[in-house]
Amino acid sequence: MKTFQVPRPVRPLRAFSILELQVSMGVLAIVLGGALAAHFFGLRMFYKSRQTVGASQEARIVLGKMREEIRGCTSVIVGTGNHDKFKQVANSQLQVGNAIQIFPTTNYNNYTIYYRDTDGTIKKWDTFSKSAAVLAHNVTNEYVFAATDYNGKPLTNNVNNRVIEITLKFEQGKNDKSGTSYGGLHDFYQVQTKATRRKIL
Repeated sequence: MKTFQVPRPVRPLRAFSILELQVSMGVLAIVLGGALAAHFFGLRMFYKSRQTVGASQEARIVLGKMREEIRGCTSVIVGTGNHDKFKQVANSQLQVGNAIQIFPTTNYNNYTIYYRDTDGTIKKWDTFSKSAAVLAHNVTNEYVFAATDYNGKPLTNNVNNRVIEITLKFEQGKNDKSGTSYGGLHDFYQVQTKATRRKIL
């Protein structure tokens, strides 16, 4: 026996109305705009973090080198100037300056000078290479080095067991007033360390 199926009525296909299309396009635009804004914000933060981490690593390397050389030296002098015109800070004056002279041995013809140059860089010069190497950039404080006692009080004389305090204040984006080279951002931060000679006479 054959069964007879009643055909279903054919329904006309429905399309989206203009209003539905406009609403869906608006929602899509909002979602894509939010995703793009979050993406660009993440890129900006990544670039800022990369600049700060790079500069912090540079500062840590510089401070580590200075600290180890001071600990192992036989004599260290706080002064002003650069490798051409180094001048020791006189007694009865605060022992602060933009440069230090480190003598690794008792041979005072061999020494190393670290100094902050006028262009805001920290440079190292020694009698072996006889050339100045740039170790850090964008240092804003003029007086980087200070001789203090064990309590951190600045000294006014060249005592034997003094502590050398090194302070580096950085400003990123300083040379570019608009800050465009750093994504429109400026970073100010400071690193500091203290070291004293192991060879106390």
